[in-house]
Amino acid sequence: MIKLKNSVIKLVADAKKQIHNIDVNDSIMLHFNKNNLFIDVRDIREIKKTIRILGAKYVPRCMLEFWINPQCRYHKEFFNENCYFIFYCASNWRSALAILTVNEIGLLNTSNLVGGFNKWVNEKGPIEKTR
Repeated sequence: MIKLKNSVIKLVADAKKQIHNIDVNDSIMLHFNKNNLFIDVRDIREIKKTIRILGAKYVPRCMLEFWINPQCRYHKEFFNENCYFIFYCASNWRSALAILTVNEIGLLNTSNLVGGFNKWVNEKGPIEKTR
């Protein structure tokens, strides 16, 4: 077995200490405010098998930095909008790591959805079928 310097559990825990985290119930109340945009960083296979948060934008985790950067040919205009971005994945591990990265490149108006998509569904947040 390989010996790793760090564990993903520790990386996620450390990331959560450095980013803004938002409770699902608080984010449900913010959902219909057009100044908030939910960003789904789950794997596309997960999304296709399930549902998603109503109105969320899918951003492949592997393309996140490129889609945010306005100087990059892969840039997506919705990252230029004057929005607050709430990132989520299934449980909030990948989204925590994603936010740590986007904060490092300068996208600071972000929160991590604590409990992730699974908790959103349990709390009856607005959802839609995958397009």
